[in-house]
Amino acid sequence: MGRNINQSIKEEAIKLIEENGVKASKVSKELGVSRATLHRWLKEYRTSSSNGLKVEEKEELRILRAKVRKLELEKDLLKKATVYFAKHSK
Repeated sequence: MGRNINQSIKEEAIKLIEENGVKASKVSKELGVSRATLHRWLKEYRTSSSNGLKVEEKEELRILRAKVRKLELEKDLLKKATVYFAKHSK
């Protein structure tokens, strides 16, 4: 039973870091997992060929997700700037 709980925590931690860009230190505190354990999980995830992706593909996916997050932030900033300038240009 403990193994299943650990596996779900492990999967959640990896998802938060790899897909959502949350910092490892924050995830460590939130989930009550030591930083050393979390880094070990990440290393295993990043170097394994599990889930059908090669290590290079995982790295590319991580980079692309980071770019998407950055572009979404930039898009949101541009939307806010457009609204601001539209209100103040009258």
